Amino acid sequence: MPSSPLIETTIPGLSQLIPAELQTITGAAAEPTWWAMLQALRSQLTEVETGLVLTAPLPFLSDLHRLDHWLWVPEGLQGSLGLPQSNPSEAVDQTLPRVLPLALGDPLLQEPFCLVLSDRLSFLVILVPHETTPLCCFSQTPEVLAEAVRLLAQHTARQFPALQAELVLALHRFRPLANAAETWAPFWATVLQQWPTVLASDRPPPEERSDHPDRATLGADLELLQAIAHEVKTPLATIRTLTRSLLRRADLPAQARKRLEAIDLECSEQIDRFGLFFRAVELENRDSHSLLLARTSLTDVFAETVPRWRKQAERRSLALDLQLPERMPAVVSDPTMLDQALTSLVERFTRNLPAGSRIEIVVSLAGAQLKLRLTATELVTDPSDQPRTAPRSLGQLLTVQPETGSLSLKLEVSKNLFQALGGKLTVRRRSPQASEVITVFLPVEPSDDATATDSPR
Repeated sequence: MPSSPLIETTIPGLSQLIPAELQTITGAAAEPTWWAMLQALRSQLTEVETGLVLTAPLPFLSDLHRLDHWLWVPEGLQGSLGLPQSNPSEAVDQTLPRVLPLALGDPLLQEPFCLVLSDRLSFLVILVPHETTPLCCFSQTPEVLAEAVRLLAQHTARQFPALQAELVLALHRFRPLANAAETWAPFWATVLQQWPTVLASDRPPPEERSDHPDRATLGADLELLQAIAHEVKTPLATIRTLTRSLLRRADLPAQARKRLEAIDLECSEQIDRFGLFFRAVELENRDSHSLLLARTSLTDVFAETVPRWRKQAERRSLALDLQLPERMPAVVSDPTMLDQALTSLVERFTRNLPAGSRIEIVVSLAGAQLKLRLTATELVTDPSDQPRTAPRSLGQLLTVQPETGSLSLKLEVSKNLFQALGGKLTVRRRSPQASEVITVFLPVEPSDDATATDSPR
């Protein structure tokens, strides 16, 4: 793995100059995260027609020639890179970055950074290469990005006054700072997909590893997922709050209300999904996978979840049938996590079904357990259609669906989660071509008399 330059100086780097909050990954995972994020940015920017990239001290994204690239380097290095120093009096070669040489003690050279601004994706990532505790700091929050832009413009005005107007004009093209919602999932999926690859060089050789998950790696996975969850959940929570404030208006047209309700549902689902991912990974990182379980009313859980499942199915043009027993007993579990875990299972089950398929969820009593079974009758499709791609592994905990960038817990992690919830999860296929058959068993609360209750149908 390439090593990051370490410049011995007490001048603070960019990460310390930004007062707003930055997400951080510390220790051995910092540099792998940095390289994974650079690769993810390169991947996402291939779809961007115009953008501005500001980096130091190396041209990390120099292969994206159509983007406007500004590069700060140590004095004398531009010659060895084969890059001419930027001169405002000369015509600009758009295929090369604008090169701004700085003294070795300059704060911008303290910490390698990459700031990307475009109409679809805006992101800042900084590597703080301390010998003992390296950090990878990153953010897509507009306030953080705006402060980074201000600092870079201010620094350029002081060091390169002749180039100030040109940089300010380039920066102004991408105000306000944008992050298109559809870029979040594929960007973070690419980060997670790249991250285990670059991290692998820091792990012991296969013959030195045990058959059990590496606790240090699980801890690093947890740290990365926690930081990503914050970056995803914070803007989604803001969007959901604004959406709900609009939904309170009585004069909303019906079509606008329908679309806002869909936005609200999608935000809630994604917030809950990342919350569940984090809790599941946290459980994997503990010595004990157990939770504090209590009497849980499945009638209440289904009343909350079934309408969401139906809307989830409708968005994918699927039909959902639910069969419940006449007598619905309570179970022993954690009601909040059970709600999220079941919803995650339904999402995992439905995402690869072709439009027009029918999902059947059957809940029945099986002795001292309640059994929930998911099956599907798939719509017959054209035999020439491309087969579904198998999900790819992202480290020890997550998988990604290549076509959609959708993240899910690995099957073993999901099984451990349901075990922590007091139950058991099984997944099988009737045939290689058929969809999965998912079954969940939950223990019936012993003191429950299983009296008949009204159940959502």
